[in-house]
Amino acid sequence: MSNLVGAVCSGSAAEILRKAVERLSADGYGEVGWLSAGGGDMVHGREPLRVGALASRWAALEAHSVILRLDWQAQPGEGHEAKLESQIAVQFRGAIANTAPVADHLLVQGITPLDLKPASLFAALLRWHLTLQPDLLRAVHAAVHELKGVFSCAVMSRAHPQQIICATQHAQMLLAATPTGTLFADQVTPLQPLANEFIRLEHGDVARLTPDRIDIIDIRAMQAHRVPEQIRPDALVPDFFQHYMEKEIREQPIILADSLGQQGLAPDLATMLGDEAARNLPSVESVVLIGVGSSGHAALTARYWIEALTGLPTSVETASEYRFREAAMPRRALVIGISQSGETIDTLAAIAQAQKLGALYTLAISNVADSSLMRATHFGYCTEAGPEIGVTSTKSFTTQLLALYRLALGLSRALGFVTNAELATIESELAQLPESVNEVLRLEPQFAQWAHRLVDHPLLLCTARHMLYPIAMEGAHKFQEVAYLHAEGYPGGELKHGPLALVDRDLPVVACMPWNRHAEKLLTNLQEVRARRGELFVLSDAALAAGERFNAIRMPAGLRGLNPILYAVAMQMLAYRAALNLGTEIDSPRNLTKAAINE
Repeated sequence: MSNLVGAVCSGSAAEILRKAVERLSADGYGEVGWLSAGGGDMVHGREPLRVGALASRWAALEAHSVILRLDWQAQPGEGHEAKLESQIAVQFRGAIANTAPVADHLLVQGITPLDLKPASLFAALLRWHLTLQPDLLRAVHAAVHELKGVFSCAVMSRAHPQQIICATQHAQMLLAATPTGTLFADQVTPLQPLANEFIRLEHGDVARLTPDRIDIIDIRAMQAHRVPEQIRPDALVPDFFQHYMEKEIREQPIILADSLGQQGLAPDLATMLGDEAARNLPSVESVVLIGVGSSGHAALTARYWIEALTGLPTSVETASEYRFREAAMPRRALVIGISQSGETIDTLAAIAQAQKLGALYTLAISNVADSSLMRATHFGYCTEAGPEIGVTSTKSFTTQLLALYRLALGLSRALGFVTNAELATIESELAQLPESVNEVLRLEPQFAQWAHRLVDHPLLLCTARHMLYPIAMEGAHKFQEVAYLHAEGYPGGELKHGPLALVDRDLPVVACMPWNRHAEKLLTNLQEVRARRGELFVLSDAALAAGERFNAIRMPAGLRGLNPILYAVAMQMLAYRAALNLGTEIDSPRNLTKAAINE
């Protein structure tokens, strides 16, 4: 999780940015990368986020223009570095989906990027376009529209120190004017203390900010006018969402893209976990995954990935039960504890039990870098989903899934289990992931129609097969948490072992059914439901025709092993829309807390 913020001022930008960044500093952002222009020079730096010290530094540099990238609890050495070249400087958030074709094109033009990270690649591409088009605004527009992906970026130039160019593709970018200058940010919070209204860029827009003016060109490179929106300083939920849950669901494309851009599509173990992990983890002979609640569902999903990509025997344990078992530890086991907060008492106790039982190595996956779980294990990986205010897990769940998938892939590479051809296919699918999640979010009107009908029933079943079965369980979990509906998740093959007895015209069944080798089996299970007058609501990437008691929503196709992430987002949105219909306490469901720290 990161945020871009910046300002162009007629005088020093230090004070205006101090006020903007103070609103974010309490949310857990650990480091800031910055670029400044002023006093006849461009300067860059990266350091811990201390607002007062940074403002003093920019004031001393006489900085009129500053671009910041704030990173959530970044570990040392992580995060995007600002790219400062002889004439231009770039900050970037997100990922480029067509990295290889763009890099090949640049090589043909005689330009070699410093590396293939998004900021470096974009800087090299922009440098080439500036040889064709000296106007910075037009050159940025041309460069951005050669790229595919979910991202936002900001550029400054030595030749024009009182200009910042902002651009966005499928990501939020907001602009505002103040008496002393203009600002940009990718959320409303930094703008609230400084402006009364803002402009929201649309997909493909590129904007030029100067101290007293904002100019925008659209995806066709035509001058554009965007209608200002009012900032409500008393808004309970920022960015004009009704609830934090909705905001956090909609943040997922850019958060997933930023994670992919930060460490690369398929990072090795050293990049993810450090050199010691890269040396030692290839020696493990089994894997044990431990979690509860949503983290337990992430563990169940990861079992399919780890076994398929590494061949290592993998088991999943419920932390609240494992801690009391006299379990037999598998030979040379890597035990992975998963917890969004890193403070879940059952998971902490289960990891301690695993260590007593002789686990070879332990690994924590958490959204909090300095949590108790991260300190208790040999290795740790911070998912960096950013602050999640809603009690129910949304973006922290999908970032767990992405982390576990890439961990499985890193182990596979270390073990020599994946071929180069397979790795290239997987990287292509990872590059496509953020935009595919955006496509799922664009289906919200259809989810709203389904939700309106689902809430009229006293019971709801969710079902799927193979690696989608844990996502069906997670979907039922979401309906329970935020909509207070009695929902149950079952594997498709288990419907005939009890749940079919419940089926009648009052029982809706929601199915996750990507069209693969398991689809026909699940379809047979679903026909049994339909034959007993149950109503089907099927999420599938196949073109299924709706019929009597059969409803279908067409999901994005082509992601194979990453489908659990797409269908998880769909189930989150469906549960959220159901809760809206029922008027429940969505962000703080009754009887639930964010971190289960008590017995």
